[in-house]
Amino acid sequence: ATCSFCTTAKPILSNLANAYDIEINYITLDYFSADERLSFTEDLEDYGYDEETFVNEGKFNTPSVLIIKDKKVVSYEVGLGNITTYTKLFKDTGVIKK
Repeated sequence: ATCSFCTTAKPILSNLANAYDIEINYITLDYFSADERLSFTEDLEDYGYDEETFVNEGKFNTPSVLIIKDKKVVSYEVGLGNITTYTKLFKDTGVIKK
């Protein structure tokens, strides 16, 4: 079943993407097998990200918004945010120009 919080977050993020002409890539883990989920979280460690808030007993916490620049996770927001939360994240990381 799809995460209800992710379902709520997606239109907020889509509205920001349209308003600021930015690209957002969505990954839906519903379609991942257990092995693929493990591989995904392990691969994120190669991007410099292995925070306990992100990986909890091998599970990916959703929704998670990751800002990746130059193949490194530079910032993130875990859990359902709102338009203000996501706008601040994107502005603070330069995704949206202030």
